[in-house]
Amino acid sequence: VKTIRSCLRTGKADKQVQSTPHVVVLSRRFYTTQLRPLLTRWALLWLNMSGCTLDDSATTLDYLTRGPAGAPEAAAQAKENLGDDQMKMLNLCYDWLSSLVPHCLAKIDRVNFGLLSPDDLARALARDPKMPRSRRLVAVPFVGKDVPTAASEFSHPDVVIGMTILAYRYEGLRPSDFRAIMRQLYEEMSEEQGPYGKRP
Repeated sequence: VKTIRSCLRTGKADKQVQSTPHVVVLSRRFYTTQLRPLLTRWALLWLNMSGCTLDDSATTLDYLTRGPAGAPEAAAQAKENLGDDQMKMLNLCYDWLSSLVPHCLAKIDRVNFGLLSPDDLARALARDPKMPRSRRLVAVPFVGKDVPTAASEFSHPDVVIGMTILAYRYEGLRPSDFRAIMRQLYEEMSEEQGPYGKRP
């Protein structure tokens, strides 16, 4: 984490990273050459814990860095030694590191994407009472500062996940989200058996 923090400080000094209102990667080259190798090592730790790595960490790193086309030996070893689910996780990790993370980190919350604020939700529901539930809960595209699109949503499911995680991280839970979570926890707790202190 310290190395990533130091890398981001260097990127900020070189004007490759913006730190206001949050971390925004301005240079794809900076991401590829400086930040991605560090994130790849973090991904390797997670993959090790999940049992999705090859015998040699260097081979897994090579696969995550260059992909199946760029690292055919690593790809052959992965195909031979990993199960279907493990292969899917390895490929998903490569996709995230190579394209989805830099895409998401290049966007600015409440300018390019964000959650609908309570006022935005009220206006959207007045315009369209049958607005999809997904639009109420996940990040949506914005057309400018604090101006969400009228009806569009992100089409790529992994982009939706990445943008939503970042939006909740930057903006926090809305009061309506907090109430919904507390209501759900209360309902689940009331359905469980036994003394409160011993319920899961």
